[in-house]
Amino acid sequence: IIQGYMHLLSERSTNDSEIAEIINVIANATKRGTGLVQQLLTLARKTQPQLQPTAVDAMLRELLRLLDQTFPKNIEVNLVSNNQLPLINVDLNQMTQALLNICINARDAMPNGGKLTFEAKVVDGQTVADDHETTAARYVCIAITDTGAGMDADTQNRIFEPFFTTKPIGQGTGLGLSVTYGIVKTHDGFVKVDSKPTEGTTFRIYLPAR
Repeated sequence: IIQGYMHLLSERSTNDSEIAEIINVIANATKRGTGLVQQLLTLARKTQPQLQPTAVDAMLRELLRLLDQTFPKNIEVNLVSNNQLPLINVDLNQMTQALLNICINARDAMPNGGKLTFEAKVVDGQTVADDHETTAARYVCIAITDTGAGMDADTQNRIFEPFFTTKPIGQGTGLGLSVTYGIVKTHDGFVKVDSKPTEGTTFRIYLPAR
């Protein structure tokens, strides 16, 4: 409703720059509020994902097309392609959101530009069993690596907590990575993170292979 009235007001106030600026501020605040509510709903929902067999390489290529259109041009996005991966059972919309949340964090960690690299491979469930309870013989590991500011150990220990953020007030909700963690968990997967200050960050999402 609010967004609808903002649109009507903007059409009627095109000749008044001050009013137009106020409308723009209200519209942006409304969008942020809408995004926050959507993240909260995703975090709170316990519904099972609508799984379907999905090709990892195709899923990542579609995500990269979105990033190419929306991310700053000083961020180079690359995919180490692998067409030989087994299929995974995922809710495509949910998993795309999970990956996108990581990408947004990477973007914000590279305000002066950098590189964002995707790579996927198959790993044996036993090789990751030491750190996590594994239920599959094989996993597809999707690694997302940035060349950004990196994180210290204390930050890494808290990044999946709801509402935890290192961003300035008004620039982050602290929900993105919590949502990612929840989505991956409902897919019987898990997430690892490796990072050091000034040396960038790598998130690895492990999903059971078919």
